[in-house]
Amino acid sequence: MKYFLPIIFFSLFISLINAKEYNIEMFFTTNNISMDLPDNNKYIHVSAPAVWKDSNGDYGNLICYGRIITNQNIGTELDLFCSAKNQENDKFWFRMTRNSKEMDAGIGISKYLNGTGKYKNFKGIECKYAAKLFEINSLVNQRCKI
Repeated sequence: MKYFLPIIFFSLFISLINAKEYNIEMFFTTNNISMDLPDNNKYIHVSAPAVWKDSNGDYGNLICYGRIITNQNIGTELDLFCSAKNQENDKFWFRMTRNSKEMDAGIGISKYLNGTGKYKNFKGIECKYAAKLFEINSLVNQRCKI
């Protein structure tokens, strides 16, 4: 029994050391259609094609569709669904969500919904991302523990 706790702690320590990080950079150009709503709200329909590259040396195209709701007093709520393909035609799908005070920058969560090929084991993985917008372009950096 006296060896039980040290073995558990050692196992947890080794699993933390062996956690692999996966990073992806996405470069978007957005096409938005917006509608002003009551109470200082604005609805924005987003269509955002992008190119991307990741920490494994892969690259490809992706497209995201979704919505942004902004309120001058409360902030921004983003919800996008994305489909991506790499240079070997492996595909993955993910959802990006974010609630922040700023429209042009923020930190959010992305969740992988499914994948094929090398991405089939990504299903269910949640990652953090940081986004920064400039005019109609945006840069998104995502970091995942896999």
